Amino acid sequence: MISGAGAPKRLRRRGDILLSLDGVAIGGSDDLARLLNRDRIGRRLPATVLRKGEVLQLKVTAADAGERRS
Repeated sequence: MISGAGAPKRLRRRGDILLSLDGVAIGGSDDLARLLNRDRIGRRLPATVLRKGEVLQLKVTAADAGERRS
């Protein structure tokens, strides 16, 4: 599941499961934390998400956890 301030906004729907980000498989929150480094923050990245039983291919922009959006 995707949660927390650092999760890309488009992925913050309740129940979404992030399968991959920027071509790298995500097995858990530790994998996501390792991927979200300075090189990826602010860039549009390809993401594969499981939402309500459907696999979606999205483009998301990763934000710094401390960054607030209006």
